[in-house]
Amino acid sequence: MKKLFLTNALLIFFSMGICAQGSNSGAEKKQENGLGKSLIVFYTWSGNSRIIANELHTIIGGDIVEIIPAKPYTRDYNQMIEAAKQEIAEIDRGKYPAVNNPVGNIADYDTVFIVYPLWWSHMASPMQTFLHNQSAKLRGKTLALICISASSGISQTVADARRLCPNSKFTEALHLYSSEIRGAKNQLIAWLEKTGLNRK
Repeated sequence: MKKLFLTNALLIFFSMGICAQGSNSGAEKKQENGLGKSLIVFYTWSGNSRIIANELHTIIGGDIVEIIPAKPYTRDYNQMIEAAKQEIAEIDRGKYPAVNNPVGNIADYDTVFIVYPLWWSHMASPMQTFLHNQSAKLRGKTLALICISASSGISQTVADARRLCPNSKFTEALHLYSSEIRGAKNQLIAWLEKTGLNRK
C-alpha cells in the first residue's frame, strides 16, 4: 500500500511539473515576440487611414476599431480644413472634441497601433481625444504610431502622442504619404520588422 501511495504521489508531482512548464512556455512565447495582444485604432476622414489600418490588420491580426467623432464633419474639403484648424486650436486650450469609445477594455492589450492623419502639423483631433481619454489605461503599453500626410513631416504628431501618453512606451513612428497609400504594404512590413512588431 505504501508503495502504491508513493507511486501515485510521484505521478502527481511530475504531472504538476509538466503543467507548470507548459504554462511558462506560453508566457515566454508572448514575451519573446514583443507584441502580445494587439489593437489597431484608427481615425479617418478621407478613408486613407482605414485603408492602412485594414492592411495592417491583414498582416498582424489582432483587433481593430475606428474612432468616430460624436459630431460628424462636413464632407466639403475647404470647410473641413477650417474646422480642423479650429479644433487643433481648441485642444491647445484644453478642449477636446467628443468621440465614441469603441474599445471595451484597453487593459487587455499589450501593443496599440495608432493610425491617423496629420492636421495642421498635429495629430488629428479625434485621435488626440482618444489618447487623452485613455491615457491612464495606456500606461506601460507599447504605442506604435502610423501617420499619414500629404507632404508635411510628422514630428509634431509624435510629440502630441508623447504629451498625451507620457507613461506609454513608443516604437519608431511610421510616416506614410497619402500618395503612397495604395502600395504601402511593403513599407508596413519593413517597419514592422524594424520595430520588432512583425509577429502575430
